[in-house]
Amino acid sequence: MKTKLITAFFATIAASGLISCESDESGKSTVSPNDFTTIPLTDGTRAQVENERSFGFSLFRTHVAASQENEALSPLSLYMTLAMTANCEENSPEALLAILGSDGGSQSIKDINALCASLLTSLPKVDNQTICKFANSLWSGTSLPFSPDAIAILQNDFNADLVNQSPAGTNGMDAINNWVSNATNRMIPQILKNPLDGEIAWINATYFNGKWSEPFEKALTTAGTFNNAAGTTSITEFMNKVETLSYFEDENLQLVSLPYGNGNFVMDVILPTEKSDIVSVMEGMTPESYREILKYSQYTDVTLMLPKFELTCSTDLMETLTKMGYTPSPQATVKLGSLTHGVNIKVEEEGTVAAAATIVEGTSGNWFDKVTMNCNHPFAFIIREVSTDAVLYIGRIVKF
Repeated sequence: MKTKLITAFFATIAASGLISCESDESGKSTVSPNDFTTIPLTDGTRAQVENERSFGFSLFRTHVAASQENEALSPLSLYMTLAMTANCEENSPEALLAILGSDGGSQSIKDINALCASLLTSLPKVDNQTICKFANSLWSGTSLPFSPDAIAILQNDFNADLVNQSPAGTNGMDAINNWVSNATNRMIPQILKNPLDGEIAWINATYFNGKWSEPFEKALTTAGTFNNAAGTTSITEFMNKVETLSYFEDENLQLVSLPYGNGNFVMDVILPTEKSDIVSVMEGMTPESYREILKYSQYTDVTLMLPKFELTCSTDLMETLTKMGYTPSPQATVKLGSLTHGVNIKVEEEGTVAAAATIVEGTSGNWFDKVTMNCNHPFAFIIREVSTDAVLYIGRIVKF
């Protein structure tokens, strides 16, 4: 059976016009934030979060290895889509599960499903200042060649719609584009440019719209020079602020965490030092090293200069999966034809103030004096949920 796998997602970060949140003229929210919420995880689901993060870092490194462009992916969107597919591959799911970091045992797939179910339920609710929503679906124009148990898992754990329409041809393309557009608030209106030819499609759409806990002041945004990776320079707009933020530095990088809303969601901005570069920093970024960086981050006064940016990407990631070692078993009933992934991310000044917000627990002591972080050369960003450390998005900016 030849199938097509589609993963579509959209993220608007700190964009204006957040529909769930009223703001005053400064961009600060007039809606009181809810308290920081800890999402409970079992030992099994906690281990799968580690696998999700490892999957995301490995996927991103593999995907951008030969690229000179700005890039972004949603590890969580891809993780959920491949997890849905693995549940439908009942003969030989080991290849898909291995990509997701699982040992292939029956308990591991149950833990993967439990993690996805928990995140799908919890992430949209943890912060009333932030919109974070998901939509999943399984498309087929004929009777589904999967067991009732597999279908029940998709419906119950992934809240997936069962769409009785073939994804193939022009009609299928138009229907999928319309479904994705609606699921992403019309920010990805055309995930497919050409018709599919497979009989089945799994689709995930993820939409994120967050306002900074403390917005950048528009009056402080100024033009500045960005040093592109290729050695050229560009003039672009830099947002500026001085704020007490969670911060880390060593000889290779600076990292600052910018909270949204009540602090459940943050963007980590990762800037290489003069002794390093964006390629080597991201090649060395593992779940273990990332966890250590966050562990030793301290709250300090940061003078931050961050470019405004909008990033749109669309790509087929099947070659990337193959480079990561994905080789389906000859006994597999699901043959992946393509893995289409679309991203749209926008970073601006607007945000939501959360005067009583709890961010992350910080230890006493101040390892870093007042610091300056000028993102005027290639940098990376990661958007995560703090209590679980689930990675929603990962990307890099190398040129303007």
